[in-house]
Amino acid sequence: MVWLPTLHGRRCRWTDCPTRLDTLSSGRIMTKTKRQRAMPANKSRAKQVPPDHLRRRGEPPSAHVETGLLSAIERLLRDGRRFGALSVEELAREAGIGRATFYLYFRNKGELITHLMQQLTREVEVSAGDWFRDAGEVDHQTLRRALHGIVGTFRRHQGILAAASDTAATDPQIETAYRAMMDRLCQLSRQAVRQVDHSGRGTGVDPDRLADLLTWFIALYCARFIADHDDAEIARLIDLFVHVAGRSIFQDPAAASS
Repeated sequence: MVWLPTLHGRRCRWTDCPTRLDTLSSGRIMTKTKRQRAMPANKSRAKQVPPDHLRRRGEPPSAHVETGLLSAIERLLRDGRRFGALSVEELAREAGIGRATFYLYFRNKGELITHLMQQLTREVEVSAGDWFRDAGEVDHQTLRRALHGIVGTFRRHQGILAAASDTAATDPQIETAYRAMMDRLCQLSRQAVRQVDHSGRGTGVDPDRLADLLTWFIALYCARFIADHDDAEIARLIDLFVHVAGRSIFQDPAAASS
């Protein structure tokens, strides 16, 4: 004979027991459901950031997401906002995407800027043409075309430069990305200036130090001031860069400014 406890603490036989197993089970489920309902909202609510196994990190964001975020950064900076003070929510809202979409691709703002800086580095390298190619022809006109392309690329992506410059000193992730971009551009500049030096047309100045100085000078100026320049001022700026860089790199000062 099977004896079961009742909900009132007394025992009864299975056949006489008023509280059947299905009722007990139901009671346990109902009790658990009530406990779940009583849980604080911050514990029961699912986190908005997707778990790692659902994220797409490592995959490039869609063109819509990338363009939207870049445009959002540029608009907010033009409005006088500092990138370091912007929240992910503000960036996502301005870009017209959801916060969850942002986190599908990036852990934080630093990872976003790192991605954009990598894109910028590749575009600058391409825009410099033969000047940055190992076997490229390095002469005065090549230098002029390279500076025209580099300044144009920095101008198009001034928002990235400004955001990186604004936060590199306080955000190690962005500082690393900014340093990686500058190291790459300095490496390519050294390669070009060495070619001039090896051809006997150089000024005799240490080519590596000269390349680093010119690269930082141009990049820092563009990051700080290029947003304030109209087309005519950009043209004069390129002439000035060609004059300074050409006379620093090439022996022939007359040809350097041609």
